[in-house]
Amino acid sequence: MKVKPCSLFCFGFLTGLLALMLGALCPGVLAAETVESVEDGPDGLIRIELKETEDHRSRENVEFELYRVADLVDGDLVYFEPYSSCTLQVDQLDQFDEMKDALTLLKKQTRKEKPDQNAKSDADGVVVFEGLERGLYFLHVSDPARYERVEDVIVTLPVYNEEEGRMENKVSVFAKSWPLPMVEIIKTDTNHQVLEGMDFEFSSFRDADTQEVIERKSAQPDGHVCFSLNLNQTIYIKETRAPEGYILSAKVIEIALDEEGQLTIDGQPVELTNNKAVIEVQNRQATKAKTGVNSHTAACIGILLVSLMGVIVLLVFKKKRFE
Repeated sequence: MKVKPCSLFCFGFLTGLLALMLGALCPGVLAAETVESVEDGPDGLIRIELKETEDHRSRENVEFELYRVADLVDGDLVYFEPYSSCTLQVDQLDQFDEMKDALTLLKKQTRKEKPDQNAKSDADGVVVFEGLERGLYFLHVSDPARYERVEDVIVTLPVYNEEEGRMENKVSVFAKSWPLPMVEIIKTDTNHQVLEGMDFEFSSFRDADTQEVIERKSAQPDGHVCFSLNLNQTIYIKETRAPEGYILSAKVIEIALDEEGQLTIDGQPVELTNNKAVIEVQNRQATKAKTGVNSHTAACIGILLVSLMGVIVLLVFKKKRFE
């Protein structure tokens, strides 16, 4: 395959430049925070690395799908039939709108196609695709496992190594991910006052009947309890121990997180504040059992007993008279 040296230089150089530009302009467009070339070789290679998260989520078993969507012929991208409606070209790799449109289209089209390769990350969060030809590749996470939400990735082969002054057919991509939202339960009384410093417990369940427990969470001193979800997961949250002097709430809350990171509560999408959804659960105070009898009730009972005695006396008197 004959390739124009100038076009190939621009193609590879813009790949690395594009990752940095789009990451700054719109982090959700391209998942590559940085792209660096690695050692040259006869076959193309794409290495993806997942960063460690703040909450130390497992980086293992995150599954990526790889699609080769275009060939590189004489410095131009030639798209394969399923993706022929994509118009992105080498000289547009530094243009934000064109890249965004291409990612949206490719994401839609690849859902209908079988990936060229699948691979899962190891314990260090590393995924490797080997034996790749030159061209344009689209990568999508099909199974996030217990990791964060990873944006789709566009990678081009080859890449220009500025330090070495040569084209290289192997690249390393540091994937961009987004923290998953938290769900915070706030315990209040019927006056919406937070029940601080009280002992209570909420539990998450796999089923709406609250039989299969996932985890139990005791209250924090500030009267809050926090839960986290994985992508494509639905949990059910219920109070399992009420504060002393309060009635246990029977409310069951359904919380779901889809593959795009959209959180819903009882089927309704919610807007997050600082990547957190807050739910208030109220408790009513238990009323003390009454051990005495009030005067009105006592009077009624007294009248009833007197009347009953009167009826009995009258019946006895009548019986003796007839005898």
